[in-house]
Amino acid sequence: MSGHYVVTILSSLWVWGIVGSVLYIALGMMIFKAQVDDVRAAYSRYLGAGILAIIFFTQIYLWLIADLWDVRWSLPLQLCDISLILCGLTLLTRQKFLYEWALLVGFPAAVHSILTPELTRGFTNFLLFEYYFSHASQILAPLVLTLYFGMRPRIGSWLKVFAAVNMLLAIVFVLDWALDANYIYLMEKPAVDNPLLIGPWPWYILGVEIAGFVHIMLFYWIFRKTRWFAPKLAGAE
Repeated sequence: MSGHYVVTILSSLWVWGIVGSVLYIALGMMIFKAQVDDVRAAYSRYLGAGILAIIFFTQIYLWLIADLWDVRWSLPLQLCDISLILCGLTLLTRQKFLYEWALLVGFPAAVHSILTPELTRGFTNFLLFEYYFSHASQILAPLVLTLYFGMRPRIGSWLKVFAAVNMLLAIVFVLDWALDANYIYLMEKPAVDNPLLIGPWPWYILGVEIAGFVHIMLFYWIFRKTRWFAPKLAGAE
């Protein structure tokens, strides 16, 4: 897995990465909370456009500036890359399925990525910033859409999202095989120390599949069923 850099857990970089991510999310929430509806809508479009711009610029940076681009690990085909793209599109369009993916898949995946960081494209100051900005944005976007735009996962959305994730895994598996790549870690176990990664290939994939299903159901229950996030669900059916 050339180009990968694992941030050591409990190192100063690990701590500052978490602190920076939390501060960015908290600041973003405070900014959105303080605005009237029209300004919030504009800010959400700015955030969505900014997220998509970062994704595009990262490809330019890897290819033309850092000379790190490689088809085996530079394409935005990791699960968090795809979820980030959908977060940006959701902020621009308010499309319900994209929101449900961002909430049920992108949010928990980003939490794990921040807690067990593995930079898959190499280590530079920009790539470190991009890693934490991208994953923190995957948390900020669905929170903003839920708390300030009234979006909620629809009844049964967990099943559609889980099915879509598995369709994506099948497509990416074929691409990994064709490109000799390891997107979504379907060909080789991640280097990070994560308790959810049990056993060698391919058995750890089954463990991640089960954990992913549990995460989807947990976030669906939290954001749809609890009184904190779902006091009014008439518009989310």
